[in-house]
Amino acid sequence: MTKNDRIINIVFNTINIKLNKSQLNSSTINKNGIYSVEPNFKRKEKDWHLVLINNRQKKLFVFEITKNHKVYDRLYNRSDKCRYRLLFDLDDMSFRERFSHESFSKFLTGTCEYNEDVF
Repeated sequence: MTKNDRIINIVFNTINIKLNKSQLNSSTINKNGIYSVEPNFKRKEKDWHLVLINNRQKKLFVFEITKNHKVYDRLYNRSDKCRYRLLFDLDDMSFRERFSHESFSKFLTGTCEYNEDVF
C-alpha cells in the first residue's frame, strides 16, 4: 500500500471525505521543519486535494482547492519542471503559503488524527 493509499483510507474512515488519488498531493514535515509540495500544473484542471501530514502530532490536514480557482494565478511556478512550488510553516495554522502569502485555511475541509506510524 502506497503512502497516498494510506492517506485515502485514513481520511475516508475517520472524516468520511473521499479523496481522488489522481488529484492528490501530500507532504510530511521535511528536514527543514516545513511542509513542501510541488503539484503539477494540471492539478488546476480538476478539484485538487492537498494533505499535510504532521507526523509529530499524528494529524492530517486535508485541503480541497477547486478547479481553476484564482489562487493558482498567485502560486510560485517552477517552469523548469511544470510544477507549482508551495511551502508551509509547521506552526502556522492559517496555512499561509510562503511564496504567495496566500492563506490555505479557506481550503481546509477536514483534520483527522491517526494512531499508527504509517508515514
